[in-house]
Amino acid sequence: MKKFKTYAHIKHLNGELREIIIISPLCILGNKIPHTYICRYNNIRYCVIHNQYNLKYYVDDIYGMID
Repeated sequence: MKKFKTYAHIKHLNGELREIIIISPLCILGNKIPHTYICRYNNIRYCVIHNQYNLKYYVDDIYGMID
């Protein structure tokens, strides 16, 4: 998967849109988790969920920090 920039709703900003970089799909024990990715926001990696119904990304920057 190629890295790309997009906008996502950020949890601690009450859902405001900010630019993020999608890095890769999230894999646990070698299994890809559907609609879940790793993104970079403010030089920190987070979990991001893609809602397939409204085509928007949501970053959990409170509990979803990876670094």
